[in-house]
Amino acid sequence: MHALLDDAQPNASTSATARSQNAHEHPSPVDIISEGQRAVSAAFLFAAEALAQLGSPALMFDGARKVLAANRLIKTLPKFIRLRAQNTLSFVDPVAETRFREAAAELDKMAESQMRFFAARCPEGDTAIARILSVRPIPGVATTPPAGMLIFFPLAKRSGPSAALLQSLFALTPAEARVARRLAEGTTINELASAARVSRNTVRSQVRGVLQKTGCNRQSEAVGLLCRIGAVGCADEQSVLT
Repeated sequence: MHALLDDAQPNASTSATARSQNAHEHPSPVDIISEGQRAVSAAFLFAAEALAQLGSPALMFDGARKVLAANRLIKTLPKFIRLRAQNTLSFVDPVAETRFREAAAELDKMAESQMRFFAARCPEGDTAIARILSVRPIPGVATTPPAGMLIFFPLAKRSGPSAALLQSLFALTPAEARVARRLAEGTTINELASAARVSRNTVRSQVRGVLQKTGCNRQSEAVGLLCRIGAVGCADEQSVLT
């Protein structure tokens, strides 16, 4: 347990100095466990170590969104979260940030079995599912504040079928095939329009072409079909194209 603490933080006597010297930077969320927080964090560390073994980054925070403890895998999430002044955690994704603030404000009202989930995106397009649950007060520590555990489940980025395969299967135009592939990867119409530097109406017209040629009535139905095709694999794709 203490090995996890040591892995998560530099020497406690030097951490404050290091933070003050790097105030203009965003410190890693792992550099946050002080001696005064060890009693509050102790119960969390058992679970955090187990989660680290399972490959899940996790941290403990209070109602002010201050990080109290973290396992070593939090180091892998700099594109999703930032540590602000006074160890306050924030999400890069504004929608996820709003959900996190709401959950932090209601920690004292959350039942022990209650959990909250929300998706967090990063500018690179990767997605993680954030799961929040309430941490019960530690017996014998009267001043234990309301706290929560935040667990991250990074999702593997979806890979859509190739544009060449989609053109071969459904007689899509090159533009329609590109749109279809990006839809299967989770890209929105607004993102497609921005990336291609065309209007949303142009993208919508291309989506309608995809729906018509794939025999789908809804965009969600088409995405499901395209994802299943993408799961076929490179070997099967080569056999279709040849």
